[in-house]
Amino acid sequence: PYVLDSKKCAVDISVAKTNTATSFMLSTYSQNGEPFIVGSKSIKAELKSVLDGSAQELQVSEDHREGKYHLFCSPKVRGHHKLPKVRGHHKLTISVNDCPISDRPFPVFVKHPPNQLGKPVNIIRRVGIPMDITINQGHLLITDMFHNGILHTLTKDGEKVGKGQQFNSVTSVAIDRNGCFLVTGVKRTSSNCVKKFDQNWNLVKTANFTKGFVGGKIKISRDNLYYICDMCIMIKSPPKLSPSKVAVYNDGLKHQFDLHVDSPSSDIAFDTSGCVYVSCWNGSIYKFNDQRQLVNTIKTPSCYGIALVDDL
Repeated sequence: PYVLDSKKCAVDISVAKTNTATSFMLSTYSQNGEPFIVGSKSIKAELKSVLDGSAQELQVSEDHREGKYHLFCSPKVRGHHKLPKVRGHHKLTISVNDCPISDRPFPVFVKHPPNQLGKPVNIIRRVGIPMDITINQGHLLITDMFHNGILHTLTKDGEKVGKGQQFNSVTSVAIDRNGCFLVTGVKRTSSNCVKKFDQNWNLVKTANFTKGFVGGKIKISRDNLYYICDMCIMIKSPPKLSPSKVAVYNDGLKHQFDLHVDSPSSDIAFDTSGCVYVSCWNGSIYKFNDQRQLVNTIKTPSCYGIALVDDL
């Protein structure tokens, strides 16, 4: 009888989509290079999320007894076979007669289908002028910059939780690796600062910015450094696209270094290699490497926010 050669087997990996019928093509071969025909019942396949561990068993159908098999999950086949619900990295594990066909699981990335991108599932109209948003233990933290400086806490369905935290002004909010809250604000008549609170909203420390620096969007890096944009353009009249910087602080709110850019900055993002991306009001995106050196500048018509989709 033919003996399966797991190293010769291959899987046609296509990008899966959440809540959408998903299928892959498995090609199997024996040690002499001929198609390995065993029947679909001898093949087991599972798609497992790296993020939360949720898994879907895939159905298997044979393709004209040519050693090729369709692996799929569909809402029309045995209702208990779920569709992928979690976006992100997954692992596809396959065995033939209980023998894994690869030295490791196959990587699969699950994306949102096109009709889910940009399509709102809910519209929240319970805040004044939202400037920033982050998620804390399943709740939304939303800064309301111009309406008495309220930091709203809402459920994901948009229902308010409590009265919110009151500030003189609040622009951005972030949560560091220790669960502490970082808040920046814009004041036209006094020094601008960043405030750090513990998990119970007790003030831990305040750090004032240098003269002319207006604290804007704040982002936390993987090594727990606080990167803060300069929003001086928001209070200058008329607005000026003059050279500016991103100020970086450690978790003790001690200034560490600056990233210099050609315009007031609006947002920050980090990739997995330690590079930092800074979007600016002049439409440019500046890329700094892990040594804080400027390595690339991307020109756009305009750029207020930035986010990295998948790993770069």
